[in-house]
Amino acid sequence: MIQLEIPAALSRLTDEQEAISVEADTVGQALNELWKRFPKLQSRVLDSQGAVFPYLLLFHNGQKLSRSEFDTQALDEGDTLEIVALAEGG
Repeated sequence: MIQLEIPAALSRLTDEQEAISVEADTVGQALNELWKRFPKLQSRVLDSQGAVFPYLLLFHNGQKLSRSEFDTQALDEGDTLEIVALAEGG
């Protein structure tokens, strides 16, 4: 199983779950499983072109993923994916 960590601000779209387990071999598959279970979440993470919104980052086992790696990055049993919202400050 892969653990997906969802920001608290988006957990209202995942029935208040901030950690969700899915079966997947790649990041793309994990995200697709997430969309199947919580379809409303997809429109808050992906733009109309299917790209992750620029204000969101994706981390794999604590390492920031390049946007070009989202679909093909391989996953292993027990890996963690985390969706992180950027915060503006000044």
